[in-house]
Amino acid sequence: MCFGSLCNNGDNILLPFPSSPHYTTICLYYDIEPRFYRCKPERDWEIDFDHLRSLVDGKTKAILVNNPSNPSGSNFSRQHIAELIRVCEELRLPLISDEVYAGVVFSGETFTSVAAFDTPVPHFVVSGLSMRFNVPGYRFGWVIVLDRDGYGAKLHAAVRCLATRSLMPNSVLQHAVVEAFEDTPQSYFDDCTRSLEEGAMVLYNGLCRYPGLKPVRPRGSIFMFIVLVFEELESSIQSDVQFAKKLAEEENVHVLPGELFNMPGALRITVSRPLPIMQDAVGRIGSFCERHRRA
Repeated sequence: MCFGSLCNNGDNILLPFPSSPHYTTICLYYDIEPRFYRCKPERDWEIDFDHLRSLVDGKTKAILVNNPSNPSGSNFSRQHIAELIRVCEELRLPLISDEVYAGVVFSGETFTSVAAFDTPVPHFVVSGLSMRFNVPGYRFGWVIVLDRDGYGAKLHAAVRCLATRSLMPNSVLQHAVVEAFEDTPQSYFDDCTRSLEEGAMVLYNGLCRYPGLKPVRPRGSIFMFIVLVFEELESSIQSDVQFAKKLAEEENVHVLPGELFNMPGALRITVSRPLPIMQDAVGRIGSFCERHRRA
C-alpha cells in the first residue's frame, strides 16, 4: 500500500541491501524501479548515507528502512535513526519504516521507532502481529501514516483506497487483536526474546570459530547474516549459492544464500529453532567448513 500510494509507473524507491526479496516483488507489481543502498556489515549494518544519496534522482519517491532487520539481525541506535531522519529531510523524501520486528531486540539493545521523532517528513510505520506475537499465519498488519504538517493528504486517501483492494482479516480476529494488545503480559515478550537471543548467541559464538565464516553479531529479529570468506575455502565453493547447495547435500542443513537478499557472498540463518537443533547445526556447519577448508 505504501509503495502504490507513493509511486507511479517508472518511479523508484530506495531499498537497503541486504533486504527481504518481498520488497522487490512489490516493486515489480507496481512497475517501480528498486534501487539498493548499501548497509555496512563492519558497522553493524548501519546505512551508507553517501551511497544512498548517490542513488537519488527526480524519480525517487521514498526511502525504505527495515529495523530491526530481516535478514541481517541489525537494530539501529537512536542516533542512527536520527541521522536517517535528517537525510530524509535533506532529500525531501518520505520514509517507509518496516518495523514488524519492533521490540524483538536483545540484551543491551533499545528499539527506536521513526515515530519517536518530530519531523516534517511524511513517514509510514508498517508493522504487524506475526513476529511480536508469534502468529505469522494470521497475516494481520497495519500502516500508520505520520504527517505532521499535512503535506500528504493525498497519501492518506491513496492508502485507504489501496486497503480496500484485498481481503482484510476477519472481524473476529480484529477483536482478538485488541485483547492481545491489552492483556498479553510483558513476561511473554521477554521470554520469547530471551529464547531468541540464546539461540542467536549459540550460532554466533559457535560459527565464529570456523574457516570461511564471518558472522555478524545479531542485535534483534530472528535472523543472523554470515559473510563468507572465500579465500579460506576451497575453489569448488566460490559463491553463496554453491555453499548453501553443498551444505544441504552434505550435512542436511538449509540456509538461504545472500543472493536472495541482494547481497551475494553471504548467508542468512534463522535463530528461532529449538536450541538442540541449532547446536547440532553449528557442529554440522563446522564440519562442512573444515572439510572444505582451503589447503
